[in-house]
Amino acid sequence: MQRIVIVSKDRSFWLCAHSALKINDQFEIVLVDKLVSELDGELRDKSIDAFIVDMDATKLVELEAIQRLSQRFSGKVPILVILQRHNEAALRLLFHLQISDFITKPVAAPDLIRACLRMLRNETRSENTESRILAFMPAASGNGATTLAIQTAFILHKTARAKAKTCLVDLNLQEGTCAEYLDLDPRFKLSEVSAQPDRLDQHLLDAMLTKHPSGVSILASQGSPREIQSIDEELVLRLLDLISVSFDNVVIDLPKTWSAWMDSVLLGANETFIVAEMTVPSIRRAQRVIHAIEEIPDGRLHPKVIINRFERRRTDNGISEADVQDLIGEHFAGGVANNYKLVSEAVDRGVAVHDIDPNANVIRDLRRIIIPETELAEDERPSQGIFSFGQNLFKRRA
Repeated sequence: MQRIVIVSKDRSFWLCAHSALKINDQFEIVLVDKLVSELDGELRDKSIDAFIVDMDATKLVELEAIQRLSQRFSGKVPILVILQRHNEAALRLLFHLQISDFITKPVAAPDLIRACLRMLRNETRSENTESRILAFMPAASGNGATTLAIQTAFILHKTARAKAKTCLVDLNLQEGTCAEYLDLDPRFKLSEVSAQPDRLDQHLLDAMLTKHPSGVSILASQGSPREIQSIDEELVLRLLDLISVSFDNVVIDLPKTWSAWMDSVLLGANETFIVAEMTVPSIRRAQRVIHAIEEIPDGRLHPKVIINRFERRRTDNGISEADVQDLIGEHFAGGVANNYKLVSEAVDRGVAVHDIDPNANVIRDLRRIIIPETELAEDERPSQGIFSFGQNLFKRRA
């Protein structure tokens, strides 16, 4: 157990911080309802492993206090500073004082936990990359969003750095098929945690994950056609907080129906992909979903659209690649080839597409969208600017 002292007069912040950090059983949390300038006896405690200090960097008295705190412990006790607002002059002073890290409010729980782990391990920001969270949602049923989410998880896991971990999260509780597509038994028991979200911790989460032979972890529940399973927003966010701290890559398969917690999930994702087909009704539906996402308050989200079963030539219904680009505009991420036979075989066999054909056009197309161009081999890069890809376009916010 490592003892972390949280110094804050902001009750809402330290309640949020305490709730986030108690998820991890490595931390013992001590809450101090004071300004940093008011600290006294707490500084004589020799058992402190780290400080989290919530401060107003525009006040000289608090800057002087954080300087005294840093000098008192001579860099032996790491300090994480929570800034009420961005302040360039204060940041220069914090760097000069060799403060371990800083976060500007509002603070997302995963960012706080990662920052604590980082400073306790004496790591820098560059040594500990943030997790990448991708959300997939269908423009309409049957567009193949689940298939692309599954394959994306495998692509990210295969191309990730050594020891990086990937989790596929099936939040389609009523009709989710991620586990079935991979011939796995879903182990997430919603009934065990829905009544008491606080009961969900790292140990319980580990017990509810299904491990694929590739190393990818799957979080999925056994839905029932006769039972409408609802999930509380607090539980969803707690679940995703735990997963995003534990995994480097998180791929979320979302339902078509908009739930109350959907806004929070989309705000918490780095990238959102709407999966549509190359038909007029599907593209129109994708346009409506784009507008709905962009209307999320304070979100400033910019979702991308992937056209599944994509045909470059003009199809019988008159839709061409140029038409798709005109209709979707800058939201068009790219197209994934129509290889229905291969995908159907993978689903029927309960395996990933790459297990049948690692060089399939479906995989190549999806990789161009998901993996930044700098990580692609020369022969995999598109020759024309047809595809764009999500490259950390969105910043997670609480």
